[in-house]
Amino acid sequence: MDFRERLERNQLRSFALLESYKNGIRDFSRVDLREINLTGCNLRGIDLRGADLICANLRSCKLQGASLEDAYLRGANLRYAQLQGAVLSRAVFRDADLTHSNLDKAVAIEVRFWDTCLDRASLKGIDLTRAVFERSSLVGVELLQANISDLILSQTDLTRANFKGARGFDGRFVPHEMQGCLQKDTVKPDGSIEVGPVWFD
Repeated sequence: MDFRERLERNQLRSFALLESYKNGIRDFSRVDLREINLTGCNLRGIDLRGADLICANLRSCKLQGASLEDAYLRGANLRYAQLQGAVLSRAVFRDADLTHSNLDKAVAIEVRFWDTCLDRASLKGIDLTRAVFERSSLVGVELLQANISDLILSQTDLTRANFKGARGFDGRFVPHEMQGCLQKDTVKPDGSIEVGPVWFD
């Protein structure tokens, strides 16, 4: 399939999904939505459980209260996406871009973030129990009041990340596992600041 055919196919799929949503359909679970372009669309409360969202363009999408459990989002663009209160448990984000996204009060239990950028995203009150961040960037992320119980951080940049009031950590602010992570001007759960740079090996 050449580029033009792929483009036309994805435009048709985008149109079909949006028309279905407009007509009250919310269940798109386990649907193949690879490379779909839904930039800026209002999809509040949509059910995308187990959906294949490889290289999907969800930039600036309004996805408040959406269900994305077990979804696969390799290479997905979610810059500026609105995901407040969304359920993301066990979803996989690989090489994804969530810069400036809003995941306040989302449920992200056992989510995998691999090689993913969340710079300047808002994750206030999010539940990250047993979540994994590996080779990812959390520069300037707001994690106030987040649940970070058994959180695993590996080779992740925490520069200027704000964990103030985060729950489920030990007194030294070393989560369940923290390897090769950079803290610089990072706000710890107790409000103190790790001026750094400090690498955890």
